[in-house]
Amino acid sequence: MSSTTPRINSTFEAAIITWLASASGVSAFWAEQDDLRPDLPYVTANITSYGASEGFPSRISNGDDTFTKQIKKTLNVSVSAYGEESGVLIDLITDSVYNDTLIDALKTAGLYFRTMGDPIPLAQIIETKWEQRWQLDVVFAYAKDITSNIGYIDRVSGTIQGNDFDTNNY
Repeated sequence: MSSTTPRINSTFEAAIITWLASASGVSAFWAEQDDLRPDLPYVTANITSYGASEGFPSRISNGDDTFTKQIKKTLNVSVSAYGEESGVLIDLITDSVYNDTLIDALKTAGLYFRTMGDPIPLAQIIETKWEQRWQLDVVFAYAKDITSNIGYIDRVSGTIQGNDFDTNNY
């Protein structure tokens, strides 16, 4: 099961699925695909929020007329584990945020672990039997640069504390 169309960012998506599969030891997929359900156990991920800005951006100038704002943003992912051992899978995933190797792979993709919610048991009836399922929300942070070219400022004028000024070739 795989989707060929990126939801948001193919680098982020590949890193998240790889992280979940490595942490849990079972297959990991994106949720909400039109495909047959895989055999149990498995883990799914669903992006619930993407691109919320956080704080005021820092600004960098190249010394010329180009400015870059570095914006901190967040990405929320809902993780669900399915099968008899789904609670164990979620526990492995929560523990994995302390595994430097797994977290470094996310950092290489540009994602940084921020926080996670409490795991929630969500067992449900599928056909004629109960299916065990656990869910966990994970928040990642990432940085985005937005570059603006404001052009050359050749004149500045105005009034500061009652004093008029008009300067060329500023």
